[in-house]
Amino acid sequence: CEADLGGGLRASNSNASFTNCTFENNTATRGGGLHLTQFTGEITDCTIESNEADSAGAGIWCHDSTFAMMCTTITMNTTADGPGGGFFCEQACPTITGCEFSDNTAGVDGGSASCKGGGIYCGQDSCPSITDTSIATNTAWMGGGLQSDWSSAMLSTCVVIANNGVH
Repeated sequence: CEADLGGGLRASNSNASFTNCTFENNTATRGGGLHLTQFTGEITDCTIESNEADSAGAGIWCHDSTFAMMCTTITMNTTADGPGGGFFCEQACPTITGCEFSDNTAGVDGGSASCKGGGIYCGQDSCPSITDTSIATNTAWMGGGLQSDWSSAMLSTCVVIANNGVH
């Protein structure tokens, strides 16, 4: 059964904390693993793996949220035809520290021009702060590792390596 929003979990207007959790093999239109709206909690030591989304944010989709994510692995998540294979944020300012984004794909079989940010997609009015994080071996139409559109993404001491923008 496919959920419209948040195949694994949907948190709205929430200050929840998730520690040592696994979100795996979930499917949704947006936010295959997690769908976060007005979320101010924490995600710590979690694994977000092999989730799918039809349109955006296969691993995590977040909007209008300011939260912390630490020591979390986001891997092998795929959007069918949209941005943010691993992570999608719009009008959100998450703090991401010590995480790994690997082998995520925005757009199955290449997708279309909307398939941006295989690892991370930072959309309109987002301001993520990404520190001590690895962004590796992700694939998208544009911005294989990370795509920043109308956002203020900040990266510090990150490793961005072996990603693929196919067009």
